[in-house]
Amino acid sequence: MRKILFLLITLLTTHILAATNHIYGKLKDLDSKQPIEFASISVKTSENTIVCSMASNLKGEFDFETKPGNYNLEIRCMGYTTLQKTIQVDNQDVYLKTFEMKIDNKSIQEVQVVASSYKEKYDKSVQLITKQLKEGTNNLTDILTKIRGVNVDPLDNSIKVNNESKVLLLVDGVKKDQGYVKNLSPDRISRIEVTRNPTGRYISQGYNAVINVILKKNYSGLDLRAEEKGVFSLDNSNGDDFLISNDANIDFTFTHKKINTYGSYSNNVSNTNLPIQNEKRLDNISLIKNAVDHSTNSQKDGLTHSFVLGTDLFITSKQIISAETNISYSPFSKNHTTQKYQNTYTTNNLSESFLSELNNNQSEKAYHTLLSYQNQLSDKNKFEIDYGYNYIKNHLVNLYQEEADISTEQELFTDSHHSILEFNFQHRFSEEYALEIGYRNIYKSYDYNYSTTENAQTRNTDKRNLLYNYLSYTPKGKFKLKIGFAAEQNRLETSNQTKTYRSIQPFLNVFYKHSKQMNMSLKLNSDSEYPYANQISPFKITTDRLTSVTGNSNLTFATQYKSSIDIKLFGNKLSIEPFYHYTKDKISKNGQVIQDHFQYTYLNLDKHESRGFNIGTKLNIIPKSMFLNFTGSFYWDKIKHNSHTHHVNDFTINSNLIYISPKHKTLYALLLKKMNTKQIQAYGYENNDNDYLGCLIKKSFFKKKITATALYLLPVDLGLDYTMEEHFKYNSFREHNKVDVGLLKNLFMLKLSYNFRKGIEVKSVKKKNYKQKKAAKGFF
Repeated sequence: MRKILFLLITLLTTHILAATNHIYGKLKDLDSKQPIEFASISVKTSENTIVCSMASNLKGEFDFETKPGNYNLEIRCMGYTTLQKTIQVDNQDVYLKTFEMKIDNKSIQEVQVVASSYKEKYDKSVQLITKQLKEGTNNLTDILTKIRGVNVDPLDNSIKVNNESKVLLLVDGVKKDQGYVKNLSPDRISRIEVTRNPTGRYISQGYNAVINVILKKNYSGLDLRAEEKGVFSLDNSNGDDFLISNDANIDFTFTHKKINTYGSYSNNVSNTNLPIQNEKRLDNISLIKNAVDHSTNSQKDGLTHSFVLGTDLFITSKQIISAETNISYSPFSKNHTTQKYQNTYTTNNLSESFLSELNNNQSEKAYHTLLSYQNQLSDKNKFEIDYGYNYIKNHLVNLYQEEADISTEQELFTDSHHSILEFNFQHRFSEEYALEIGYRNIYKSYDYNYSTTENAQTRNTDKRNLLYNYLSYTPKGKFKLKIGFAAEQNRLETSNQTKTYRSIQPFLNVFYKHSKQMNMSLKLNSDSEYPYANQISPFKITTDRLTSVTGNSNLTFATQYKSSIDIKLFGNKLSIEPFYHYTKDKISKNGQVIQDHFQYTYLNLDKHESRGFNIGTKLNIIPKSMFLNFTGSFYWDKIKHNSHTHHVNDFTINSNLIYISPKHKTLYALLLKKMNTKQIQAYGYENNDNDYLGCLIKKSFFKKKITATALYLLPVDLGLDYTMEEHFKYNSFREHNKVDVGLLKNLFMLKLSYNFRKGIEVKSVKKKNYKQKKAAKGFF
């Protein structure tokens, strides 16, 4: 009996000694009484050894688990005086009194220079989503307009980072439907990470920047959103059609416990009418094509339906499975382009005038699916696997005809299968050293069925393998380092040959923090550019009497090497980045003369160089009310191919001046966009973007349930270019194509959105009355 009693006492004593207790607390501003978020709390023993550390949540709350004893609490937050408290923990949970923190006047200047919610790390920038940042916003794209170096075009919702358009959006590191990501509710978002120098995971897809949206893990409920956006021409620049485009979509996100489900339907209708002029010359032959009666002679109609359904399953807090399906359909009868010209054809001093018409009907059915698995194996190890499959079926009918009963018709069917399999593993050796390795396999196949006077079929396959390895060194000093490389192999199989290409793509990022006012990053990166399906299609499509276009099945991928020094001044407010880019095998347009005809095709160039500098800034003109977000780029491009050398230079500007009314929370913005710049080609250049100056107003009603956005593009020039041009000159052939996009003047956009949100944050701290209780009577 004594042995049994002794054993029970020993077990009970061991249990009491091993027991842990929860300690809860909360932080507030002494003057405003508002909660203080993202404060750093350290728990130390009497010997000054750190037991644990954490950050306060959006409500200023924190909690930790520890054994009984005496501890020192150290609470730090930029702009506030550091607090140090001693607490005693007995064998029970404790709810501490609210700590009220006092503003530190000595550091208030520093707070104004560097916002505590924005952090510039060695390989990315991190923006925490604060209450102030969410003012006047309804979705992710609204928030992105407030992040330095990021610009969102309200006309088409496209996103640019440092004026680069190849931007990938992720949610918690997983690629998802870009429309779903752009419409995420600000209340769901914890922080946004912007990587301007992405590594090997995204090399084979050619992304210039990656935006990773980190969601709150304690958010639950339903978000429902419906939106209608119309773009209108106010001065008949779009011909007889008042409506240029109409977008309607509805989406939902529902989160409950361990499941997050989302879905959407979108409908896009476009109707664009533009005046086009074209002039071609080949030896003593010329073809001048003008609009009939000086009207809009290019009419393009489009309709696309898109459905998205996805889900995230949180098996545990460290294991997540994500699945997504996207189906889109563009019907054949609703996607049509017509170009009508008054032609003047001259050969050997003999002229002929005639009318011509080029009709193009196209349909596309696309199916995309993605399955992703993430496992945080431990504090030091993380494993991810992604598998995606895409299927695209395209049907094209091209008909060229002249009034003299001359006509040519081509029909092309394309089936594309595309699969991606990727493994990624991350290991942290210590606080200073981390390793990332991965493998990506991509398989693409293109089946072509072409018919004109006779039928032809062919298949191209594209197999890629990518291995990457990166090592990070992040000591507490002023230097940070990330170095690695990717090795890529591309095997291209056509109907008559097989070719294999290989490349090594290095990566280097050296970060140096000189002071609070200045830091710099030395960047060396590389990526791949792959040809589009139409660029490798071997079949000829007739454009007019003098020209046609065909693909080149022998095209290979291009490797671009990028180097730059990103210098950030005045506490990250100003960024200046000189750069030099070198591209091997860049894909460009060329062609050849076939009798009295010129046939366009594509080739890989010997060398392409681009040098210049980027500049970006975000200035707070009026604290919490007005700011300027500006990015610009100046560049000089040079191409060498065989003995041919070609130069082009230009500059871009993307600027937003935004004011948010403190009282009514109405957002006013002045938008300046100069992006219609020269893009170099082997034998000329082309413009492929837009310029405009616009005014935007956004206002929410009925407790932010309904939001109205109006955009008006001003009818001004001010050095802006409303003409998209293409110049091409090869031996005795030359072409000048001119598209008037003056409809961007007097353009009006109206967008109405309805937001139904029943989502809430699940409290992580349970407020209980932790009063001292009397010891319960019992056997012992």
